Amino acid sequence: MKRVMVHLVMVCVVFLLFSCMGTTPGPSEPTSYTIDGTVKLWDGSPLADVTIIAGQATTTTDQNGNWRIEGLTGTVLIRAEKDGYYIVVDGTNYYTSIEASNERTINFTAYSETEEFGGGDGTQENPYIIVNVQQLLNMANHVPDSSDSTPLYFTQIRDIDLNDAVVPRNISSDPQPNWTPLGRSDQPYICVYNGSEFSIKNMVVVDDGSLSNGFFHAIENSTIRNVIFENATVVATKTFTNTGILAGSVYSGCTIDNVVVRNSRVIIRVTNADSIGGLVGETYDSTITNCRVDELTIEAEYDDSVGRAIGGFVGSARDSSFRHSSARTMIDGNMCGNIGGFIAVAGTSSFEDCQVEVEMTLAGSTTPTQMGGFVAYPSNCRFVNCDVNATAQIDNREATDVGGFAGYAADGSEFETCYTKITFMIQGSASTCLGGFIGSSHSSSFEGCEVEATLSASSCYNVGGFAGYSAGSSSTRCQVLETTLSIRGITPYLGGMVGYGSVTSLRNCSVEATLTGNYHDSCYPYVGGLFGYSDTSNASDCSFNGSFQLGYKTYAKVGGLVGEAANFSGDSLFEGCTVQGLIDARSSVLGPAYVGGFLGYGVRNPNYGLKFKDCSSVEVEYRVTQGTSRGNWYGYALGVEFENCQPPSN
Repeated sequence: MKRVMVHLVMVCVVFLLFSCMGTTPGPSEPTSYTIDGTVKLWDGSPLADVTIIAGQATTTTDQNGNWRIEGLTGTVLIRAEKDGYYIVVDGTNYYTSIEASNERTINFTAYSETEEFGGGDGTQENPYIIVNVQQLLNMANHVPDSSDSTPLYFTQIRDIDLNDAVVPRNISSDPQPNWTPLGRSDQPYICVYNGSEFSIKNMVVVDDGSLSNGFFHAIENSTIRNVIFENATVVATKTFTNTGILAGSVYSGCTIDNVVVRNSRVIIRVTNADSIGGLVGETYDSTITNCRVDELTIEAEYDDSVGRAIGGFVGSARDSSFRHSSARTMIDGNMCGNIGGFIAVAGTSSFEDCQVEVEMTLAGSTTPTQMGGFVAYPSNCRFVNCDVNATAQIDNREATDVGGFAGYAADGSEFETCYTKITFMIQGSASTCLGGFIGSSHSSSFEGCEVEATLSASSCYNVGGFAGYSAGSSSTRCQVLETTLSIRGITPYLGGMVGYGSVTSLRNCSVEATLTGNYHDSCYPYVGGLFGYSDTSNASDCSFNGSFQLGYKTYAKVGGLVGEAANFSGDSLFEGCTVQGLIDARSSVLGPAYVGGFLGYGVRNPNYGLKFKDCSSVEVEYRVTQGTSRGNWYGYALGVEFENCQPPSN
């Protein structure tokens, strides 16, 4: 019995082995699939006789716009074609083709290339569709009635090259214009324009005598978004003209979002332009967000072009808001007026998370010039988280206020957590105020701002690592980092933080700087780690760490914290401040000079207090000439109080 059972088991095993064995399968046949869909016009009506191409297979739509292709294998590219139409895939950003690798439905929408517009009726629900250069030009046929503020709606759905425009040739113009701006200064264009992130290429606008020039002369109550201008050129040839690539003038109620200007030029061929900007010339009561100006050049072709406001992004703005925008520009030529890397003149406006990278080469001497790496002249403005990376070479004997971030700030302007990295070389004059962050500050405040600067100046009157001149202003938690201030000629006031400070407050500020000066024989320098000269100013918990390397003839006043301190109109207190570094102040002749660890020279007004309290100087090395009045606390002090101050050990 046992032998029988073993035999049966072996038979079963053999059977199972043969059952599992089979012929090795050959390659499977590729799986085929079917695609279908419809082609309709923008208004939903079917479009017949459209050729559908799917790889090597083709078909045409029937009278109902329907189509179907069977037996497809692998991945194929599907597109639709019909003469006189621009056809896009539904559900995409106006793509003209789409891939398929399995069964699916693909629908298309067709837009006319031969009618005035590709589709639409200009309403919000059905905007005019623009698919070619002629339809872009046709916008000029639809100027809104000045009595009606209802905007026209436009949507651009493909790149447009204005070199394809057929326009009358102006033999006297170089370059040749191919675009006439929309709207007028006295009748702004009113529209909502959506560029769908497509480009308008090679636009050329030459001033036609209007007061504003660009793609638009002027707009009002409009929204412009998602459009790119590439290789545009706008030429200003008339006096008092506002000029920008997008628009010369942007009036109240406008929103500009995600507009890009790329590889473009603004050319100034006039002695008295008004507001010139890379994106827009001037704005009023408008909002600009998420916009960029990349690789833009503003160039002056006259010997001395005067601009009220020349800015890399916008010329001038009032009651406007700018957020998340940037400019990368070069400003070049004989210019004067107000010049800013991002904006020139700003009033009651705000700037948040904006950046500028700018290279300036400026000359001119007939008109006072205010220049800033970000803004030339802000009044009652607010700047938050804005950055500057700038280089400038300036030869302008009439330059008045020059700063790495701002030229001249007034009327309660506020700067918060802004950063500036600059290299400036300037030939100035006895009226020039030069600062790593700001040239002149009046009744303004700064908090958490930083500067890295290399400033080389000849004959600039007030020079400071942070501010050249400061009046009625305050700085809190601001830093001057790895900064070199190199001056020559007649520059009397030089400070690591502030060149000349009047009623100015510093709190928790720090300076890391090298101050180098080669002075004219007739110049009596005032040099300090915080203030070159201080009148009725205060500093608390501030520090200077660096060196003074000064060459002069006589009457220098040099202090580790303050060159000369006065208190003509109120109390002045320097508390909890520290000094560390080298003070090398040697005159070329034997003569009176005053050098001190904290204060070079100070005379107190008996009606008010002038005090240094809880200040310390550590590891300070002095190198002075015989005849210099040198002290660990001060060079000369009359009536000045020193309370609990610690002189250096050496």
